[in-house]
Amino acid sequence: MNRALVALLLSAMLVGAPVVWAQPAAMGVVILAAGAQLGSGRVSTGATVFDGDQFQTNVDGVLRLRIGTAQVHLGGGSVVTLRRAEYGTQAILLGGTMSVSAAPAAAVSIAVNGAALRTVGDRLTLAQVSILGPKEFYVVVRRGALEFSYNGESEVIPEGSMYRAVLDPPHGLPSADQAPLPARPAGRSRTRYKLYILIPIAWATEWAVHEVFESPNRP
Repeated sequence: MNRALVALLLSAMLVGAPVVWAQPAAMGVVILAAGAQLGSGRVSTGATVFDGDQFQTNVDGVLRLRIGTAQVHLGGGSVVTLRRAEYGTQAILLGGTMSVSAAPAAAVSIAVNGAALRTVGDRLTLAQVSILGPKEFYVVVRRGALEFSYNGESEVIPEGSMYRAVLDPPHGLPSADQAPLPARPAGRSRTRYKLYILIPIAWATEWAVHEVFESPNRP
């Protein structure tokens, strides 16, 4: 009888107890938004960025986020999902163009078309990625370096370089323009991707990352 009474009292307490829903972890804040959406809602400057948020911009839109000591800038007609990862922050670029400014202590990874680009070293990193198609994208590294990884193969993309990455290239794809990268161990070759140099970057001309992250006229 006593056990039945205790069970009844416990049941009554559980029914009356408030339900606490787990909230996603906050990652950062929106510091500039124009023509940008989170899901189906409009994004405003000052909004909190949560783990798992997916942002998109209109063709003429712009979005700038601060995630810890890193900043993410989304160009027009772009889509990105932000995730908290074991090594830091992961930005999954699903379309368009994204620029990243990461302090030396910031660990940022950009996932694009199944490949990964991670900040490396102890320097400020300024980089930009633009999707060209399901298997192609541009990557520009103005400062610092990025480690490019795909299907178990990897390279370090050095400072001051701009590449077109082609994933799973068809057999016989010309490689004469393949950029000079650090030598690989004997017997190893790039079979899953090719990196083609576009231009040796001369920073006398303006570039989007400079405009986004360094211009004093920007908010």
